[in-house]
Amino acid sequence: MTVQAMNCLELYRGGNPSTIKQLLKNQKASVVAELKNHFGTDDLDKLAVCLSKGK
Repeated sequence: MTVQAMNCLELYRGGNPSTIKQLLKNQKASVVAELKNHFGTDDLDKLAVCLSKGK
């Protein structure tokens, strides 16, 4: 996982999923794709919830 994706994991942990979703929309597509792959989802809403939980 790239440093940028790892930073997202740390920064978004515990955050509001709707806020995280907005932040993801402004994130580089490659980083979002890496996070989606890491969590095994293509859905931005589910990804935001996963990042919020930090799992």
